[in-house]
Amino acid sequence: MNIVEEQIMWFPGIYGGRETEEYTQSMIALDIDTIYELVEKRVSEDGEWLIANDRVGPNNESEPKMRRMMAFASDRKNILQAVDAAILDNVPRSVDYICRELANASKWAANIKQ
Repeated sequence: MNIVEEQIMWFPGIYGGRETEEYTQSMIALDIDTIYELVEKRVSEDGEWLIANDRVGPNNESEPKMRRMMAFASDRKNILQAVDAAILDNVPRSVDYICRELANASKWAANIKQ
């Protein structure tokens, strides 16, 4: 798999989105376990790519912060909340959309000290 930085769910600029079929699927057509699996897979792929390619920031706290963001985005209660919010919008959303929503939320959650 060739990951392009603009397609990573945590990309800070204009987001290109992941265009592979598994992530462009409408989450309405999937059961929740499949959504969990796809989101968890994407979190791992994108987060590990960022860490491996030194894209997490310049200080010693950057990798641990990225790992907190990954933990938040792959937490099943947070995934379910993002899915529920998308359903309430009454607009068909892709798995990629759910991933991006979780990535944005994780940026805030990772700043909270445990």
